[in-house]
Amino acid sequence: MNAEVWIAAEPTSASNRPAPADIGDIAVIGVLPRTQRSFGVSIETMFSETGYNTGNVAFAVAAHEQMCGTKTYYDYDFDPAVLNERHQRVVMVCANMVNPYLDLWPLADKIERLRIPFCAFSMGVQAPLHQSNIALTDGTTRFLRAASERAASLGIRGEATAAILDRLGIHNWRIVGCPSNFLNTGTNFVNHDWRTVLARPGGKLGVHVENVAPFATYIAHCRRLAAEAPHWFIVQSPGGSLRLVFEAHTDQSALAPGGLAWLAPFGATGHADGRRLLREKFRCFFAMGEWISAMGDLNFSFGARLHGNIVAMQCGVPALVVVHDERTRELAECLALPHVLLEDFFCLRSLTEAVEITIERLAGYPARRRELAREYVGMLTDNGLVPSIGLRGVAA
Repeated sequence: MNAEVWIAAEPTSASNRPAPADIGDIAVIGVLPRTQRSFGVSIETMFSETGYNTGNVAFAVAAHEQMCGTKTYYDYDFDPAVLNERHQRVVMVCANMVNPYLDLWPLADKIERLRIPFCAFSMGVQAPLHQSNIALTDGTTRFLRAASERAASLGIRGEATAAILDRLGIHNWRIVGCPSNFLNTGTNFVNHDWRTVLARPGGKLGVHVENVAPFATYIAHCRRLAAEAPHWFIVQSPGGSLRLVFEAHTDQSALAPGGLAWLAPFGATGHADGRRLLREKFRCFFAMGEWISAMGDLNFSFGARLHGNIVAMQCGVPALVVVHDERTRELAECLALPHVLLEDFFCLRSLTEAVEITIERLAGYPARRRELAREYVGMLTDNGLVPSIGLRGVAA
């Protein structure tokens, strides 16, 4: 069982003073929100620390910063007896837990053995597009009921997840979206001029790579749109693709076996060309600060990766999500992020058309974000947690 203690670090401005001293120690089950030990650490180790998708770092860091208090992080192999003895409460930062392909029986058993206050949030559905009426395994159903019984309220991602929980007789949920939607608590974007960002000189496009089917068709269309401006392809997973990008930038080795086949849809014609393409056009991020800095330099962001687009939005960069499953659809709709279905994405004729759709659909984003912040603050408060002053500021 691995554990590591972190103390919540709020900004030191007058409006963000340190957390009260009496909050107590919180056990957090989930991804440790940092991968800074890169020196001498393999790409496989860094990737595993993200939970096998670097996008997980975005919501893990956000959740960490939005809960005041000292936190000790545990893997999913935690011992309930240790948590009962050492901590005052337990928080589980979830992901795609409402998932027909998971059997969470062992986790349900651990949750049922907890004797201290418990809550879970960022819980959402994983299913093919328009197929959210899914049958869950007995183990996952047991986990959801155990979590519901021990929490004052559950924080969930959206309406598709709510409908599934309702069918299970679970009603103590609050729709909060995703913590990554509040990475930037310094603004609610009410008066933000998205068009000014589009016109900034020297900026790039961020194109988010995802293994959607048909992959070659998706990448070909991304390239057609991105050909109008300087751009980066941003990769979050799988591990083999991240390895290609990482090693090309660190000059560790020749192009890995199979790398040229993956790069072919991007236009690579040989190993040397593939290495050049990876260095010039591809980026991956394991540290949140580096990711935010890079996204802040973009003019526009689009693609089928949710968290890549959300990070760009938090930097004030307009973004268009390409929806390809129920997970991306639920969150894009819940957060009021500009989005198009994959089939409609293929019908976009130009980057200009994509930008105009995005700007038009950004109108409802600030109000929805404030509404979700209020629900998020309410859910944390329900469960005896203290929301950060920044999060409360967005809610207000």
